[in-house]
Amino acid sequence: MMRANWLTTPRRSLRPMLSISSARFSQSSGRLAPDAAAARSRAAFVARPGYGQFGIQQGSLFPALRAESTEKLLEHDFEGYAIGGLAVGESSEALHEAIPMAASLLPKHKPCYLMGVGYPSDLIKAVLAGVDMFDCVLPTRNARNGLAFTSQGVIKIGNA
Repeated sequence: MMRANWLTTPRRSLRPMLSISSARFSQSSGRLAPDAAAARSRAAFVARPGYGQFGIQQGSLFPALRAESTEKLLEHDFEGYAIGGLAVGESSEALHEAIPMAASLLPKHKPCYLMGVGYPSDLIKAVLAGVDMFDCVLPTRNARNGLAFTSQGVIKIGNA
């Protein structure tokens, strides 16, 4: 069996997005420290009207780490900012405390994107905290398995 050796770098990770004319790009870290990844991703980004790159804020549930991450990202003046490093096993209570804390550190005049959060109650709390965009596999996965989110809770509608 032949095994390919793939090296992912910020520059290489942008190539597929550029090839399909993606309008929004997220910074890629590869194996770099987050501040180095932000600098390299920003340098590799091809700026043009109507396109933007998002820097990804990290720091888990720790305000000081999120503040440090944000400070370093702001040096690169991204078109938008993403909240990363949440929805990875923390309690709902911790998530609901972390989202407004993380969002409050980001510029209000730029788009704010929350990564990997998909429960309706979490999305509502995030919108109230100033988050503009989301992505998560949860709604699609649930729909594929015949589940739907409703105002009455999750209902089973059969397999799609």
